[in-house]
Amino acid sequence: MAIFQRALSILAQRDHSAHELSQKLAQKGYAWPEIEAVILQLVAKNYLNDGRFAELYCEYRVAKGDGRIKIAHALQQRGISNPLIQQSLSVYQTQWTDLAAQACRQHFGATLPQNPAERQKQARFLLNRGFAWTEIQACFKR
Repeated sequence: MAIFQRALSILAQRDHSAHELSQKLAQKGYAWPEIEAVILQLVAKNYLNDGRFAELYCEYRVAKGDGRIKIAHALQQRGISNPLIQQSLSVYQTQWTDLAAQACRQHFGATLPQNPAERQKQARFLLNRGFAWTEIQACFKR
């Protein structure tokens, strides 16, 4: 029962994916059979839900100004399946270009790049934020 309480304590801090929670419990020295049993209990009680975690994580990262590529990669690292990632990102399907433009405005101001060097600098910034090249090009055409 101590492992269940530890898992609840971890989940009380913030939402986690099942993969993240199992990794944290393993670091605390619990055996894999115990971890798997607790994960199943938490999922059955809806205390642990990868779909909910993916949606909240996407919402958080979009608010920070990150693009879909960076968010998808971060979710994969947290053990979220590709179908859940795609489902969570689909909410923003039509907004990625607008979000890229918003991130660019927040960082560089409202003026469009005046020369190729500025354009490259802004494009690199957006690429590092995880936006696709097509979204960046559309952002500059506005």
